[in-house]
Amino acid sequence: MRALAEGNERIRLDEIIKALFTTSNGVLLRLLNGIFDENFMEDEVEISMKNKEFPKENYEDKEIPSIDLIRADFLTKFTERANNKRHYYHIEFQIKNDNNMVIRTFEYGFNYAKEVARTEGNEKTVLYFPKQRVIYMEENKNIKDVLNMTIIFPNNQEIEYSVPVIKYWKYDINDLKLKGMYPFIPLQLFKLRKELQNIIDSNKENKEEILKEHLYEAIESAKLIAYTCDELFKDKLIEGSDFHIMLLTVQNLIEYLNSRYFKDVKIEEEVKRMTKTLYDPLVEQQGIEKEKIEIIKNAIKMGMDYDTICKLTGVSVKEIEKVKHSNE
Repeated sequence: MRALAEGNERIRLDEIIKALFTTSNGVLLRLLNGIFDENFMEDEVEISMKNKEFPKENYEDKEIPSIDLIRADFLTKFTERANNKRHYYHIEFQIKNDNNMVIRTFEYGFNYAKEVARTEGNEKTVLYFPKQRVIYMEENKNIKDVLNMTIIFPNNQEIEYSVPVIKYWKYDINDLKLKGMYPFIPLQLFKLRKELQNIIDSNKENKEEILKEHLYEAIESAKLIAYTCDELFKDKLIEGSDFHIMLLTVQNLIEYLNSRYFKDVKIEEEVKRMTKTLYDPLVEQQGIEKEKIEIIKNAIKMGMDYDTICKLTGVSVKEIEKVKHSNE
C-alpha cells in the first residue's frame, strides 16, 4: 500500500513539474538557457519539447521477461533558424539520491541518440547524445556536483561519461530570477517537504503542534512566491499564461503539502483566494482566452492528460479536443 502511495505521489509531482514546461516560448527558452548555461535568443531558435518513453526489457524475472518503460522527464530540441543546426537536451528530475541515476541517465541519452542517429562520411553511423542535466530537489550530502561513469569496451577503450548536477535546494528566489529560471520559482515550496517528512517520521509526541507552526511558514512562502510572480508579470518578464501556470503550481504544491502533512482545509482556501485576487483583474486585460489555447497546445505536445489540462486552464475536454484537432 505504501509503495502504491509513493507511486501516486511521484505521478502527482511529475504532473506539477511537467506543467512548468508548458510556459510561453520566450520564458521556456530563458529557463533552458539557465539550466544548460546557454545564451540563445528567441528569434534564433525553434524549440521542440516533449516527454519520451523508451521500451526496455527487464530481465529481473529470468523466466518471463516483461517490458518496462524508461521515461525521460524532458527531452528538448533547439533548431537554429539560420543554419538548421540542432541541439539536443535532456533534463531529469530526482527527489532523493539514487546511486543508479548515472546509469539511467546514460540509458535515456543512448535511446534518444539512437533516434537521431545519422550516417555521415564513409558510411559511419554517428550517435548524438543530448546535453544532459539531473536536477536534485532535496538536500543530501552524498549528491555530487557531477555524475560520473566509466565505460570500458572489450578492446580496453575507456570512455568517461559525466552529467552535471543542479542542486535545486541551493537556489533561492533571487538566484532563479537572476538565471531567468522563472518557472522554477514555485518549486521553492517543495523545499519544505523534507523537514515536514522528518517531523512525521520522528518520535516526537507534539508532532501536530510542530506541524501547525510550519503551516504559517508554508502560507508565507506561498504568498512570497505568488507576489514574486506578480512582479515578473507586471515587469513583462513573463506572459499572462505563464503567470497563470505558476500560480496554479503554487496552489497544487500547497494542496500536495496539505494533503500529506497539514490536513487543514483553510490553508488551501486562503492560497486560492490570494492567487485569484492577483490573477483575475490583471490577466483579463491580456486576452487570456488566446493564451489558454497556447497552454493547451503546449500541454498536448508534452503528452499531458486531459484532466491535468482541464485543471490548468479551466476549459472542458470538448474544448481541448477542438484545439487538438485544429492543430493537426
